[in-house]
Amino acid sequence: AGLLAATVSNPIDVIKTRLQTDPSLQGQALVKVARDMLRREGGQALFKGLAVAIAFDVIVSGVGGVRYDWVMKFALKPESSDEAANDSRESRTALVSPA
Repeated sequence: AGLLAATVSNPIDVIKTRLQTDPSLQGQALVKVARDMLRREGGQALFKGLAVAIAFDVIVSGVGGVRYDWVMKFALKPESSDEAANDSRESRTALVSPA
């Protein structure tokens, strides 16, 4: 899903970046800038930076998966029956014992 999203949105991001950074393009329409880019630089101009965007998505997804597994490992860690019994006894003792 990340690969598809990066591929589809990259041309719009490239055009937006050009509009923001090139003072000579101020006030021009998105479609006009895209047409001029295609005519002057070809279709590959719209996909500049795509490899970086995909690499970023791969890294973020990998880290997110590892983080999720790590959190779930500790969140769902089963208690042994001895630990649960001790905790239960300690909490009952704390409630009835004077401080």
